[in-house]
Amino acid sequence: MAKGRTTALPANTPAGAQLTPTILGIELPGDPIKLGADRTFQINDGYKLFLAGPVVAVVEPSGGEMLLDRSGGSWWSPFATIPGGALILGLLFALAYAESLLRELRKHRARVHVGDLIGMAGVGLVLGFVLTLATWIGGRLLTPISVVLIVVSLSAAAGLLGFAVSARRTPH
Repeated sequence: MAKGRTTALPANTPAGAQLTPTILGIELPGDPIKLGADRTFQINDGYKLFLAGPVVAVVEPSGGEMLLDRSGGSWWSPFATIPGGALILGLLFALAYAESLLRELRKHRARVHVGDLIGMAGVGLVLGFVLTLATWIGGRLLTPISVVLIVVSLSAAAGLLGFAVSARRTPH
């Protein structure tokens, strides 16, 4: 397994610069990444566990910001990170929980209850986070407002899904 991933920086990056990766504006813990003499930096194993998609890094001493993308590596490497694992587990959880909540409604045995509505809204919340992670792992850097809109929209849509399923069984 490689020690780290090497990525080149733009030519105007000052010598002796250090990078501190951030996710949603929060600096990741650990030592800053030091720029090498050949204007490249190597992402260490600690950061690789968190960096599944593009991130903004603060460049010191200039104080500017730059976008870091994953480069090279195998196709599965984003899924071998903590966000990648959360994406897979979140998707499996949401699908299983939604199926269990909707099973009784599909079999025409129950009406929609408040608990079902809250449960499906929770499923939508998890799916919103999963979609956000999938978009980020796919290479897009979302703004915090986009993340909130995605999560809220999917929560509302999934919460109302129970009513749509139960309405199908009532004769018109």
